[in-house]
Amino acid sequence: MLLNLPVEEALPGEVTLLDAVASSAHKAFVGFWQSPQSLVAPASFRTKPNVQAACQASSSRGWPVSFRVTSGDVTPQGPGIANATLCYALDAGQAPDIKSTFDTLCSPIFDLLGPKADYGFVDGAFCDGAYNITYNGLKFAGTAQRFRRCKSEPGRQAVLSHAILIMTPPKAQVFEALNAFLKDLGEDRVIRPSQHIGLPKHLDADSFFQDLLVGYRRQFPQLALVRAGKT
Repeated sequence: MLLNLPVEEALPGEVTLLDAVASSAHKAFVGFWQSPQSLVAPASFRTKPNVQAACQASSSRGWPVSFRVTSGDVTPQGPGIANATLCYALDAGQAPDIKSTFDTLCSPIFDLLGPKADYGFVDGAFCDGAYNITYNGLKFAGTAQRFRRCKSEPGRQAVLSHAILIMTPPKAQVFEALNAFLKDLGEDRVIRPSQHIGLPKHLDADSFFQDLLVGYRRQFPQLALVRAGKT
């Protein structure tokens, strides 16, 4: 169920799913994937003055940088990191609402994690934001999303929601790579390993994704599981 995809395939694959929903609003997709060691930054980072040199330096350290269409901050890929991508269309006339669409993505994850899970900022975490998924106050997952008007039904919006899940706590090298890249960009901040947590020990990773799929299908009976890097 957890696909192994190069990030150069996974990220365009997400856009392909969004395009598919925008073209046919009755469709819905979910994919679970992991990629080799790399960094992924939002497209907005392309405008930073030092970005080209920072990307070259990161690649020379063994951490190539790719860019995604969703917002947020730089994130790692590699061992212990998994991703969930959910694409669907809002109901006709329903205006995009950030909290509502994050709830659609995150509620099944909260159900599995239990009462110690919540939303919230975690100072010193990578890609910190209000819609982090936390566990015991530490970052377990980061989230991002993008909207696009449906071509088939202009009164509906297609949604691409993404969660990056820390299945096992990343090694020190991950944070060294993140911090070196941010330093090369001239960013005055430090990502701290102590602010992150992996999948709780009472949960099994394989069962986690099986149950997560069940949770998403409760919301979208027509949901198709992506079994390759495209529709």
